[in-house]
Amino acid sequence: GATWSPDGRLIAFSANRTEDESFRIRDIFVTPVPGEDSPAARASVAPPEPGAQQPGEEEAKALAERLRKAAEEAEAAFQPRCVTGGIGVFHAARFSPDGKTLAVIGHQNEYQNATLPKIYLYPVEGGEPRILDHWDLQIGNSVGADVRPGGPGVDITWSPDGQRIYVPVVHRGACLVYAFPVSGDRPQLVVGGEREIYGGTFDRAGRRLAFVAGSMFEIGDVYVYDVLQGEERRLTAVNEALFAEIEWPEVQELNFKSRDGWDLHGWLMKPVGFEEGKKYPLVLEIHGGPHTCYGHAFYQEIQLLAAAGYGVLFINPRGSTGYGQRFVDAVRGDYGNGDYKDLMDAVDHALTFGWVDEKRLAVTGGSYGGFMTNWIVTQTDRFAAAITHRSISNWVSFSGTPDFGPFFNQMQHKVEDPWSPEGVQALWRISPLAYVRNVKTPICIMHSEFDYRCPIEQAEQFYMAIKFYGKAPTELVRHPRSNHDLTRQGPPVLRVDRFHKILRWFGKYCPPN
Repeated sequence: GATWSPDGRLIAFSANRTEDESFRIRDIFVTPVPGEDSPAARASVAPPEPGAQQPGEEEAKALAERLRKAAEEAEAAFQPRCVTGGIGVFHAARFSPDGKTLAVIGHQNEYQNATLPKIYLYPVEGGEPRILDHWDLQIGNSVGADVRPGGPGVDITWSPDGQRIYVPVVHRGACLVYAFPVSGDRPQLVVGGEREIYGGTFDRAGRRLAFVAGSMFEIGDVYVYDVLQGEERRLTAVNEALFAEIEWPEVQELNFKSRDGWDLHGWLMKPVGFEEGKKYPLVLEIHGGPHTCYGHAFYQEIQLLAAAGYGVLFINPRGSTGYGQRFVDAVRGDYGNGDYKDLMDAVDHALTFGWVDEKRLAVTGGSYGGFMTNWIVTQTDRFAAAITHRSISNWVSFSGTPDFGPFFNQMQHKVEDPWSPEGVQALWRISPLAYVRNVKTPICIMHSEFDYRCPIEQAEQFYMAIKFYGKAPTELVRHPRSNHDLTRQGPPVLRVDRFHKILRWFGKYCPPN
């Protein structure tokens, strides 16, 4: 959004005013605020007073001509100055307290859309920026959740003395608040904890942060943190009475090695009512993105499965955020290889705890997680059931159908020309549809009718091909009046319907105790 300078004379905003539609360009602009005698002010006219005499025809024509000329002058005078120079993707600009510096979060596409943002300090009057390193931290909230009130994230905010910049940072599944010294020294944790801070603003003095935070067992409440005193106060407990009546599952944090030496991190949630010595079914949940992460946030779907008697495994495979630049970039150009192995290694690790029934394994995911679900059932028969949401099955057709064009394939799969013979071959090689004849796992395919991010043709192709080969039970569920965000922001009646269908499908092919 737009932001004002302290003296109210300038506005900074982000926009792409180029012809480049590849999502690789977004700039920060600064424009003066029009004064009372500016062309913009002259291009406006006050409405007539009630009962005032209407202007005659000639007077009305003269007024219209005057306003037309004033509008042309206003348009010519509106020449926002580009601060960032078209070199990358920038957003969330904030003026320093003295109004001389603009702090901007962004990057220059070093790793395409897997690039960790940095803080750029631009002189407001023009000039080259000074860049604060990200110290291998993920600036900005990328923790996934399916129950989260709407609203902005924590604003980028200057300290009153102009010596520090506060930003949200994701680290190992938690979204916290860090202070980056303008000197370039190592950033410091300000507000921590095993939770997701997903909305908040500082007061005008930059001393107190009011924020909303949730966790795996808390949807979200309001807190206030005093930066100078280091004291935190909770203001609300809106679900306290309800949640006191709920039997919550036990969650175990996982840290283990992948087969090729990567450090992997995630969680294993036991079913509600867990009893030692018994075996339980396990659902592998796979997040979307791929550059997002699971973490300390409330997931109704995961809680629902645990309440229904399932263990739930949710980890952050390579490509996830919150573990550094090398880790988040590791999936690009390697879909279906290292990420797939990470997920299978996670299942193997879960089996070592002794209570998971290896004959009752299920898998599900949405978007990128839907692609991985499709990919998994074409590569292995170890799962008794699968549900794929808003998924991708054919990367070749995906070049021409999503709302962002072919750019995802270019950035994620490193295929610059997706319609060349070489490009088509490369994309087909990593498409689940290419291996659909191998599917033996019962799979339910759920998709929204108005999903323009991952269009429903992806679901239709996969469903028709599975039906054609006839080796696995399958079902196609089409949700009307919904888009790619059905699971997070869709109509409640459809979200409830989706939950019923999840429990029905898993209950049939991978039943709980």
